[in-house]
Amino acid sequence: MNSEPVRILRIIARLNVGGPAIHTICLTNRLVERGYETLLVSGREGDREGNMYDLAESQGVQPHFIETLGREVDLRSDLASYREICRLIHQFKPHIVHTHTAKAGALGRLAAHRCKVPLIVHTFHGHVLRGYFGKPKTEFYRRVEKQLGKWSTKLVTVSTAARDELAAMGVAPMDKFVPIPLGLPLEKFRDAKRLHKGKIRNELGLDENHFLVGIVARLAPIKNHREFFQAAKLISAEHSNFRFLVIGDGPLRSELEELVREMKIEDQVIFLGMRADLDVIYGDLNVSVLTSKNEGLPVALIEALASGTPIVGSDVGATHELKNSSWASGIYPPGDVEVLAGAIMEAYRRYSDYQLITREMKSEIIRRYSVERLVDDIDRLYTDMRGLH
Repeated sequence: MNSEPVRILRIIARLNVGGPAIHTICLTNRLVERGYETLLVSGREGDREGNMYDLAESQGVQPHFIETLGREVDLRSDLASYREICRLIHQFKPHIVHTHTAKAGALGRLAAHRCKVPLIVHTFHGHVLRGYFGKPKTEFYRRVEKQLGKWSTKLVTVSTAARDELAAMGVAPMDKFVPIPLGLPLEKFRDAKRLHKGKIRNELGLDENHFLVGIVARLAPIKNHREFFQAAKLISAEHSNFRFLVIGDGPLRSELEELVREMKIEDQVIFLGMRADLDVIYGDLNVSVLTSKNEGLPVALIEALASGTPIVGSDVGATHELKNSSWASGIYPPGDVEVLAGAIMEAYRRYSDYQLITREMKSEIIRRYSVERLVDDIDRLYTDMRGLH
């Protein structure tokens, strides 16, 4: 490597609460130690999404915000964002442009290609080619991703399952993909149950007899909260000691609260809104559930396992990679509410058994999805690409 630092222009559509924001902020911070200089560029999050600005500040990361860069398609705003990215490329002169999330991936790779950036990388934290749109729109986005793939030096996926799926869809040849799992700051979850057990119960006026089932997710259609509530209704009909906690916020908040009232389970379901203290949440949860229609590698379930909380997740994306008998994890077919309810009840019946294996489970999860491992993998990818260039 030359004495001149390798410059990375890292672009993400928004730093809303979730895995991609955590991932990009940690990479921006930790790659400095490896001799990289990074400019993190972001748009703004939508209403009720929350943001990760506090994490960025704690990591010494100062993002450059493009106010016009948002999640939704808007030709005028997107053109302005594209021009600003081009301006930043000419000013910063990156050796590598690395984009994250769909909108940033499209505008960032287009700008990098047009500005002749030597190396272009995109990370698929998930994708919009399943579960989001109808067939015509999905096919349009598939064709867009295929063209963007031709302009990309490498495409990173957070799992081998995502790599296989995107390659099968014709987005790019298999050899252009590099599976690199998420890397997350998980240490704070290791002792969550020892340090925080009982705090959420005290806050909500509950006691040890209540079994707490939580879902940590944006209140958005893709997260499929309706299925979570259907399972809650089935279980509550026979077990009055269950409480179902909804952690997160989003555009469907009012609609989902009304749905819970219509289902007559408002006494069993508690909306906690956006919470920054997820270690406290997991400290009291008995089981964490995710009912998504589509996922990359679900951060919420990884954090739950790191805290020693059993999980139940829909079998989409790479969720099945978290299925392991020693990790107290269950996977159910999306749409099968009875199997979902049964998996939650299995966690209820076996909860005392799960508590005996959490130490080994937590250590393995924290090691496998550590920030240190992520930085090693990304550093190796960048070094290999520069050697081939």
